[in-house]
Amino acid sequence: MFDIQKFLQDAKSKGDKRRLDKRLPYRQAVHFRIDKGPFQKAQLEDVSGGGLRLTLPKYIPNGAQVQVLYNQPLSSRQYWVEGKVRWSREVETRYATGVEIKFQSDCDESPYQDLLTQLETAC
Repeated sequence: MFDIQKFLQDAKSKGDKRRLDKRLPYRQAVHFRIDKGPFQKAQLEDVSGGGLRLTLPKYIPNGAQVQVLYNQPLSSRQYWVEGKVRWSREVETRYATGVEIKFQSDCDESPYQDLLTQLETAC
């Protein structure tokens, strides 16, 4: 018999964050850039403790470094997170893209954690 608790604990101990963090819907127009290039428009679709999902106008290969500028609900202040593209799927003429977040400091982690808390409280 499959033991889900053992599976989750094993995955967590191996550092596997896939599907372990609850995805929270959060649709917002954002800006992103690849490897510190020029910013471009995108759509943020959802967020989780380990990453986020974007809808992008073009394909970005796995492993590419991206930075994403976003706002918290009811705020005009912009924050950024940095991460690595983990997957991308074509959806009509756009690309659903999963980004694994790697926090560089508390300056980018704290606002992101605040966003997650706000979204969880709203659900």
